[in-house]
Amino acid sequence: MPIYRGNGGSGDSSTDAYASQVAGYATTATSKASEASISAGLANDAKLAAEAAEAGVEEDRIAAEAAAGNASGFASDAEQAKLDAEGFAGEAEQAKIDAQAIADGLGVAADITATDVTNWDTAFSWGNHASAGYITGYTVTESDVTTHQAALSITESQISDLGSYATLSGATFTGTVTATRGYGATQTANATGSTTLDFSTYQNFVLTLTGNVTLDNPTTEAVGQSGFIVFIQDGTGSRTVSLGTDYETAGAAGLTLSTAASTTDIVPYIVAASGRILLGAPQLGFA
Repeated sequence: MPIYRGNGGSGDSSTDAYASQVAGYATTATSKASEASISAGLANDAKLAAEAAEAGVEEDRIAAEAAAGNASGFASDAEQAKLDAEGFAGEAEQAKIDAQAIADGLGVAADITATDVTNWDTAFSWGNHASAGYITGYTVTESDVTTHQAALSITESQISDLGSYATLSGATFTGTVTATRGYGATQTANATGSTTLDFSTYQNFVLTLTGNVTLDNPTTEAVGQSGFIVFIQDGTGSRTVSLGTDYETAGAAGLTLSTAASTTDIVPYIVAASGRILLGAPQLGFA
């Protein structure tokens, strides 16, 4: 058994070397233990980081599911809005159909009051409802006729025809109808020099030519208005008719009338547009 001395040495050099080697092993073990402790700390940090990352992923998943739920809700709201809009469109279309049915006289027949007739000029077409047979037991007065003629541009001849409609059950016209537009009214007058026809008062014109005549451009014509102009040569004859620029003839040929004394010619016309009065071919020499 080795004997150690008080100064830390031994009596054998080999023993000293062994002791030194053992001390080195202890130092190494201590170093390794320290490294292992550090590694364990790092591993724990990595574990904590992984757990934190996993928690973050879970939060993202929950947020994504919430966003998907919101998107689904928005889509549902949009679909409902579309259905509501289609419902509103359907109601509007039905209202249109109902209004048209009333306008066409397809509603339930009922006696028409004076107030109904007065309001027709803004709500319905008087002629259509009259022909549909819904005026029953009401006397149409002269005031009603003239008011509706002005509002609906009903011609004098149409007003006269209303009295013969079989569908006007129990309705009568009273008073004298005076045309406010002049359709059907005829002017009979002598003419010479510059002459302007009044289309707002008259539809047809019978002019006895007592001199050469120029038809000046009128301002009272209405589109669609048509009628005739009769030119009668006076006892002298050879009167001519010149045309303002608003009067048009086929091929821009102008107007050539009979020249013999007391000869009667007829010229038809139609108003194609404001400032365009189209004259037909003259029918000459009536006798």
